[in-house]
Amino acid sequence: MARFLTPLDMRDAGDGKHFIVLAPLIYILRPKWVIKYVLPAVVVPKGFCTDLASIPRVLGFALPAVGKYDYAAVVHDYLYRTDSVPLMRKSSDANGIMMGAMEDSPKSPSWITRKIIRAGLAIGGPHAFHDHPVIWRPKGLPEIPVEEITCKSSQ
Repeated sequence: MARFLTPLDMRDAGDGKHFIVLAPLIYILRPKWVIKYVLPAVVVPKGFCTDLASIPRVLGFALPAVGKYDYAAVVHDYLYRTDSVPLMRKSSDANGIMMGAMEDSPKSPSWITRKIIRAGLAIGGPHAFHDHPVIWRPKGLPEIPVEEITCKSSQ
């Protein structure tokens, strides 16, 4: 059964846009993806940098960047990287995993929210696919020693 085994624990990176994952986030994949990628789970590592959902400003009023889809957005950002495990062959696979992860999240977004996000990913997602490695940090964001990071869970 697909589910998250660990809570999402992250902290604002200090630039108003990015977050740092403080403990591994483990998502057990749905059978369709286990068969395709021969891996039962996605493990987002401690220290991973994410911008959560990259929502265009025009939709920001309806879909904030931070919301019920945070768990799924972190998994999706990780799977879009050049060296994720499993390595995605197509952006549409990572998008499909995100759709399932949204349903499996502790606070699942509504059906209509998931459909809007799916449409947004189809339009804007491919340009960011395989742009950065897992250890990537945006310019200007200071390196944060993960051992020094403390934060309350974002649940």
